[in-house]
Amino acid sequence: AEEEKLKAEQKAKNAKKQTAIEIAKNMLKDNLSLEVIERYSGLSKEEIEELINNEKWKMKKFCEAKHA
Repeated sequence: AEEEKLKAEQKAKNAKKQTAIEIAKNMLKDNLSLEVIERYSGLSKEEIEELINNEKWKMKKFCEAKHA
């Protein structure tokens, strides 16, 4: 029972983190500052910067594929 409780808590934590990431992505698309995104998403500055870098990489790959 305790193990199931821990799994449920971890699952909820992961879902909350995923929601925060989606919120941050939308805020980035609206060109909001890192400080504002950090405050409202609950993500750290480092996590937001990692998101930015990951999105740039995805966009670069998308553009390369589109022009290939």
